[in-house]
Amino acid sequence: MLKRLILNVGLAFALNVAGQAALLAAPDDLAARFLNPPDSTKPRCYWYWIDGHVSREGITHDLEAMKRVGIGEGYIGIIGGGEIKALTEDWWQLIEHAVREGGRIGVDVGLFNCPGWSQSGGPWIKPEQSMRYVALQEMRVTGPKRFEGKLPKPEGDFQDLAVLAFPVPANDVDDAVARGAKVTRKPESILFEMREPFTARSLVVHPVNKVRVKADLQVSDDGQQYRTLRKFDIDRHNLNVNVGPVPLSPIAISFPAVTAKYFRLSFSGPCELGDVRVSPAARLESYPEKQLAKVFQDPLPPYDFYTWPQQAEPELESLVIKRDEVIDISRKMDKDGILTWDPPSPGSSGVASWIVLRAVLMPTGTKNSPAPPEATGLEVDKMNREALKSHFDAYVGKLLARIPEKERRAFKHVVADSYEMGPQNWTDGMAADFKKCYGYDPIPFLPVMTGRVVDSADQSDRFLWDLRRMIADRVSRDYVGGLRDLCNKHGLKMWLENYGHWGFPGEFLQYGGNCDEISGEFWANGNLGSIELRDASSAAHIYGKPIVWAEAFTGGPAFQSTPASLKARGDWSYCEGINQFVLHVYIHQPWDDKLPGVNAWFGTEFNRNNTWYDYSRPWIDYQRRCSVMLQAGKHVADVAYFIGEDAPKMAGLCKPKLPAGYNFDYINAEVLENNTSVKDGRLVLKSGMSYRLLVLPDQATMRPALLNKIRDLVKRGGVVLGQPPLRSPSMEDYPSCDAKVKKLADELWGNGLVMTDRDLPSAFNKLKIPPDVICPAGILWTHRRDGDLEIYFLSNQRPSSRTETIAFRANGLAPEFWWPETGRIEKPAVYDVDQDSVKVPVHFGPNTSVFVVFREKARNNRVVEVTCNGRQLFDMTPSASSEVEESANTFTMAMWAKPSADTVLPSETNSGVRGLHDKRNDVFQAAHGDSFAPGGTHAGSGVSIGRNGIAVFEHGAGYFVPILVHSVQVTGWTHVAVVYRDGEPSLYLNGKFVRKGLKSSKTVHSSVTSAGADAKFSGKVSRVESLPRALDETDLAKLMGSAPGEGAGFSGLPIELTFNADNKLEVAARASGSYTWKTAEGAVQKLEVASVQQPVEVKGSWEVSFYARTAVESHKTVFDKLISWTDRPEEEIKYYSGVAVYSKIFEMPNSEKSAFENRHSKIYLDLGEVRDIARVRVNGHDAGTVWKQPYRLDVTKLVKQGENQLEVEVVNTWLNRLIGDEQPDAKKSTFAITKSWKADTMLLPAGLLGPVIVVQE
Repeated sequence: MLKRLILNVGLAFALNVAGQAALLAAPDDLAARFLNPPDSTKPRCYWYWIDGHVSREGITHDLEAMKRVGIGEGYIGIIGGGEIKALTEDWWQLIEHAVREGGRIGVDVGLFNCPGWSQSGGPWIKPEQSMRYVALQEMRVTGPKRFEGKLPKPEGDFQDLAVLAFPVPANDVDDAVARGAKVTRKPESILFEMREPFTARSLVVHPVNKVRVKADLQVSDDGQQYRTLRKFDIDRHNLNVNVGPVPLSPIAISFPAVTAKYFRLSFSGPCELGDVRVSPAARLESYPEKQLAKVFQDPLPPYDFYTWPQQAEPELESLVIKRDEVIDISRKMDKDGILTWDPPSPGSSGVASWIVLRAVLMPTGTKNSPAPPEATGLEVDKMNREALKSHFDAYVGKLLARIPEKERRAFKHVVADSYEMGPQNWTDGMAADFKKCYGYDPIPFLPVMTGRVVDSADQSDRFLWDLRRMIADRVSRDYVGGLRDLCNKHGLKMWLENYGHWGFPGEFLQYGGNCDEISGEFWANGNLGSIELRDASSAAHIYGKPIVWAEAFTGGPAFQSTPASLKARGDWSYCEGINQFVLHVYIHQPWDDKLPGVNAWFGTEFNRNNTWYDYSRPWIDYQRRCSVMLQAGKHVADVAYFIGEDAPKMAGLCKPKLPAGYNFDYINAEVLENNTSVKDGRLVLKSGMSYRLLVLPDQATMRPALLNKIRDLVKRGGVVLGQPPLRSPSMEDYPSCDAKVKKLADELWGNGLVMTDRDLPSAFNKLKIPPDVICPAGILWTHRRDGDLEIYFLSNQRPSSRTETIAFRANGLAPEFWWPETGRIEKPAVYDVDQDSVKVPVHFGPNTSVFVVFREKARNNRVVEVTCNGRQLFDMTPSASSEVEESANTFTMAMWAKPSADTVLPSETNSGVRGLHDKRNDVFQAAHGDSFAPGGTHAGSGVSIGRNGIAVFEHGAGYFVPILVHSVQVTGWTHVAVVYRDGEPSLYLNGKFVRKGLKSSKTVHSSVTSAGADAKFSGKVSRVESLPRALDETDLAKLMGSAPGEGAGFSGLPIELTFNADNKLEVAARASGSYTWKTAEGAVQKLEVASVQQPVEVKGSWEVSFYARTAVESHKTVFDKLISWTDRPEEEIKYYSGVAVYSKIFEMPNSEKSAFENRHSKIYLDLGEVRDIARVRVNGHDAGTVWKQPYRLDVTKLVKQGENQLEVEVVNTWLNRLIGDEQPDAKKSTFAITKSWKADTMLLPAGLLGPVIVVQE
């Protein structure tokens, strides 16, 4: 039995075996809300109605189920089409029923703003109301005689924008082929052999099919010796219109004039191209990308994708179009497209040949998706509030009109998911708005959109910069802000994800700042969320939005995730700034007799048909407690990283890298210019946020208005770090804008007013800013400040217990532990204070999290040193994380593992696909290489460990290979290390080298996440680590330490010292020994503990009753010992999914009498290992539900001397039953629409695995 003592602080030392757990009486509002979270903290969910599978009864049952577990709102998304047609009367009645039932039951309802999840469109959108882009048709006219004729027009719907005429610039139609070049085409090269030396200034490549190759343009005078002129990419691998309305737009490069006889274009692989023009004409480089005719073609554009280096200017004036020679002849064309125009007579320039350019607006072609066919249509114009109102009225407005206001009180939100519908580059009335904004007419610059140069390459680029910036501004203001205003008019709020994975045209901070409620997104697996969460939290912080939502646990393996497997990932999101979840996804279940029911290839199964759904309330309560704390006060950050002014912008960039121990937000120009001041040396925003340091990106441009504001901030005491800009990116006030930038930059940087350090640690040292938190790797954190209250959230991301001393920048304050899993609040007595920090030892269980709250002054009698038998128990020196940049090709992945199943051991290879769908016992899966870097040349490395051996797999585009395979018997705890050296893996077991694998054909990355092990691993794993260097045997010997224990004894530390509710020191010793502790005042106290009661294992057989929800019959059996259901011979148990109840009589022997007599002792039931959730009853009374390690419950008030009845209700996931139904001759009992499992998919451990022990403290 644990020895528990209470010491009257400030009096003579005295033993008092009395008292209670160190539960802090917390009368304040925050503590009350932490113990009993308000309804506002309930998570919401995406509520997808898929493929028309909908029923009134199912809607009611869904809402009742949401209410049951504590989900506060469901966002209805209409996904795909089926038997009940969208937009019909029957369909609208179902939507009405959901709203009315939500009001009756007490669950709110939101609605996506259109069918599908992206974005805002439908069959009601007319072409002229849709997203449009500028399409250009041209013809040549010779003056001075009158031209009368029909101008070319595009096929399909369009609206005329302008008709322009301008003199043909020099060499406009000239190219190598026109000069009689001999062209030799091969699959991997094109050679132009000229008759005479030829001067070229540009290359324009027209693809005809999908293509993605690297290209090398070389020139030669003799055809023998070639020199490289330019290296570039020919990339049109994604032809969907949501990455640009001109899928096969040309690739254009420009270079200073070069003269040669041979021009050779070499490719990294075979490719088919159309017209390839090597030309002496001046062309604007990357003009399709710069006008958003073609945008980044994968989900996550790099920070600098929409920035380009300055282009060399054409050396001859005749090569460019003069702006004042561009004539607007729009009025000369009639409604039928007939142009009647008298070209000017040749002047001094002798111009007789003109280009007539017809600029029209055409639909980009993007449509809302994935929606039912009958509810699919064009996407609405994102820069036009009038068109947006028509869209709103046609869908959301119809629902509002159908239900009286008093009957739709549950209808609360209109949803706009992550943006996936590509760019547009013009709208009605944009020219006037453009001129008002930038001070010049954009119409004469339209020829730039053909690739020609107007006035200069620099000015042409600036026009397109202004255009992209205006698009971003108007999408934020008129689309997001417009939809917000329409919602607010009807008492609704707009909920938005402020980023986009396909053709996002906006600036993520400004885009998010215009909504009511903002959200990020993260997936249950992979790394999606690494950008999206900071996008959302930074926007929320700088624009003053207290709640930062996340679309939570998207993706993930089908029917395998559990609250325990999701927890570390969820905690990670909290540390990225999220403070409330929208669970992804609750799929509507129309039937009660088809299980698991309607499913999809995406998302975690948060619906009532999931096996563990009705056991999830404690996990949801955990989320709600976290929300209470993480919504209190304001986020604390030292650094604001300015994202620059360029657009589109999907993410910021932390450069220079932020050192460990500090936090940051991204900030944009709008907030800097309009909402930022300086107070006490800190940059203070109107939102209430403040920062000590503003970091500028390494960019050569900045608008003078912004730089002027930064100058003012610096003069008022703000601190800025970065390099000086050289010019403005905009044509606004050109060319004087550049002179203003230079003058301001000279004033700031020339006088040393801006820091230019290339690393942040040196800047922090100069500013005397110590780390906010010092903690080791694998501990994540975030910090909030609520008045005088400091609130730190800590998450142990590893699936093993650990004790760490952590330092907090909470000068002179005392720590409190607020445990969100239980609501328990306690005051640790062991901590120390120095000039910069408070150092606190914290014991973490596996994947455990805790809030460390500082609100009272540090106590003078705090304990600063504890020993047991002369050995120091707490090292009060915090161990700092040795965070370094992730290392590709050279790194170490290490772990302790004890597998309980075999794994596939295929033959090694470094090409192709092998083992992808085999039974792998993954400790962690190999992540897809494109999650590290796009392009198909990267791979993630993962490790599978079975009782029969070890395999290392790599995963990339069209690539899944066993790169290292070793057959060996793995019994008991084994330390496994995979060390990559220059892309070649080596395997070490228990610190010794055993095998070298094949050299990878990819750039390889470690797939170890902060969470460590995969929840699907059959067996036990501990201390999963990834290090960005190659360890040798000496290093590994130090790293591995001692093998993990089995955890059958006490959990936590051998002694705990806390202050109880009466501010008395309470000492709890779990192990015998001679204890000594010293206070900050120097007082020394001792305690001798001769012995403690050892835990008692509940042994013997168990009666197990299986209560199947499917057609498999319920039955009872006896387990002689606790093993996984998958290890039983009976197929009905081996493949069982659902609830089983373990029943047993256990006895509390008379020797434990003192545990009942001493009212301060506690009796705990520890279930050992559970797969996956357990609800416990003792003597017929509910003891609680446990959903993660440690699976431990306080049963003090429920047990009695002598015999006790124990029932453990265990539930696993659906996967094993689904696999069972795929077996030959199986009598199928399940129903699912989408399948990702097969007969040979690896089963997951299931059931009560134990050991079950009774622990008395």
